[in-house]
Amino acid sequence: MKRKKKSNYCSGKFLKYTRGKLQRLEALNDKLLVACIGRNGSRINIIENVVGSFESRMIVRNKGQVKIYAHSSYEAPITYEPGIELVRTSQTITYLKDEYRAKSQFLPFTTTTWEADKLRLNLIGDDSLRQDVGSLTDPQLGAGIVGMDGRLLRDYLKQQEYYLTIEYFGLTDTPLNTRNTMQAAIFFCAENNILLRNKAALYVIDVSEEGIKIPSNFMCDLGGAWIKRATGNITPHDMWSNLNPAEGNFGLNIRGVNFDGQAQTDNLDNRFPEQRFSGLRLIGCEGELKNIRVDNTCNGEIQEEGIRGAILLERSIFIDCQDIRVNNNIGTGLFITGGRGRIQNFLANNNSGSGLSGDQPGWRFDSISSIGSGYSGISLNGPGWIARGIYASGAAAGFAGVNFGHSSPISSNSIGAIASDVVAENNESWGINVTSSPGIQGSNWVVRRCGDSNIRLIDSPDAKLFLVSEDASGNGLLIDGKGHYDIDARISGSKASGIYGRNGASIIVSVGSLIMGNGCNGGFTAEITLDTESEAIVYGRVLNGFAYGVQSSASSVLIVSGGTVKGHALGNIRTALDGIIRYENAKFSDDPTSGTLTILAGTDILQVFNGNLMDPNRIVLTPANMAALRLGVPFIENFDIGVSFTVKLLSIANSDASYRYAIL
Repeated sequence: MKRKKKSNYCSGKFLKYTRGKLQRLEALNDKLLVACIGRNGSRINIIENVVGSFESRMIVRNKGQVKIYAHSSYEAPITYEPGIELVRTSQTITYLKDEYRAKSQFLPFTTTTWEADKLRLNLIGDDSLRQDVGSLTDPQLGAGIVGMDGRLLRDYLKQQEYYLTIEYFGLTDTPLNTRNTMQAAIFFCAENNILLRNKAALYVIDVSEEGIKIPSNFMCDLGGAWIKRATGNITPHDMWSNLNPAEGNFGLNIRGVNFDGQAQTDNLDNRFPEQRFSGLRLIGCEGELKNIRVDNTCNGEIQEEGIRGAILLERSIFIDCQDIRVNNNIGTGLFITGGRGRIQNFLANNNSGSGLSGDQPGWRFDSISSIGSGYSGISLNGPGWIARGIYASGAAAGFAGVNFGHSSPISSNSIGAIASDVVAENNESWGINVTSSPGIQGSNWVVRRCGDSNIRLIDSPDAKLFLVSEDASGNGLLIDGKGHYDIDARISGSKASGIYGRNGASIIVSVGSLIMGNGCNGGFTAEITLDTESEAIVYGRVLNGFAYGVQSSASSVLIVSGGTVKGHALGNIRTALDGIIRYENAKFSDDPTSGTLTILAGTDILQVFNGNLMDPNRIVLTPANMAALRLGVPFIENFDIGVSFTVKLLSIANSDASYRYAIL
């Protein structure tokens, strides 16, 4: 059986396709003829005027190449010499290190001499640079070689211009869909080093099974968007937390995000572990936080299941935080434990725990505030931190507006810490409380109208403080515990003592100190009171008290050296039991012969040096019991300095009671 010879027919399908090709060829070659044989054997001419010769076809091809090459991006330059054929505008030549391109109106031509050819050429020396700048494929070219604001344009565009929104990744119509869409957006942007950006919006997420995880290299600026926990999640997870809490995550840049835990709407209670959650929880991380706010979470600070806070920063590699807000949380607002970092512009309002708390060795704080907290407003702990600009008011009873040093199991004391420009006012107990923090240094501490002592120092020797205390409901400054304390103080208006030292405290009251107008609740209070083996050296002024100027008791020593004690309602100096007073190179008042030194019964030794110019008749011995007071005060008219004397009170039931005094 003979096989039929294939005929060169044009099917309809082939002809249709060919026509499409031919239209392009016609536009390119002008006079190219294409023909085919129809089914009946007849010749079909599609385009007339065939170019018959080989040479003619080459001319047509060259014209097409000229058009193509005219739009090509780059051809390597060649050195100028006679005999070079220039047929395309993309061809370039170099002459004396300059680069030239042929003017299109002279193409084609062959080079002869430079003098003849230079009129047909354009100087184009920066074309190669233009090609580099216009590159679309090489990451080292294009925006990778253009500078802007101290960095490459490529990097600027990645962070500022090229961004994606959350909605790009899916639906946000239900809390569960929103959670899944937000998670997909975060993972994609972090993996591709793209900024996730939104304008202010509201997203409600379901965190009943799992919260949002933050990987390394995640960058976002959500423009102040609110992210709310869906109500009804009775066992919620942390709203945002880092993906790898064991090893930490790095390169985080989280900005413009507000979290609302809606804990109070669901009546959550941080006494129950299953109801505790954070708004933002970062463990072992490095990065930046800016314009972050977390409200209405439910957390329990230090618990068996882990540490919590509305914002938790634990073991940070370094976290730089600016403009942070925490409001109305059931628990602590910002809790920091370990690591390194900086907090600038922090504000806490009405949290049932502390505004800021934890253990922050070596951290830096600048402009931090707490108003209305259930625990201490600002609690800084751990050695070596530095803080400037602290404000606290409205802390609950039993806590301090500002607390330095803590007995928490995870905390260390504030050894060598530095705190300046601290203001605490209108707190129910203490304004500033310092516990077990040797060497702490404070300047410009101002405390007003606190319910207990305005300032309390417990077991913090070698403290050096410059402070102002006004209108304390108790003592202006209470110092408790062995060790030396250097105080430069302005203390007034305390209802109890201005300074009260006890349990072995050794206090130096500087020359510039002014202790005045304290003890205004009446009773046997003093501007400065020493008790239980304490000591004070007073170089400053103690003036115009409502009771006594200074008093010493219980093996305590008061040394007034160069200072001034005067103008007190019940007497300038009062000593009781076995207190010791040394009044050196000072005077009781502006008139050295005026004033009264009152010595209560039971005083063992009163040391008065000759340099005081004190009139002996101004020394009054007063029995300590009310019966003796009713009998009158025995008066010693004459005694000699350095001679001991004995007073015996005959009218007291215990007729053998006698008191021995030595004026040395």
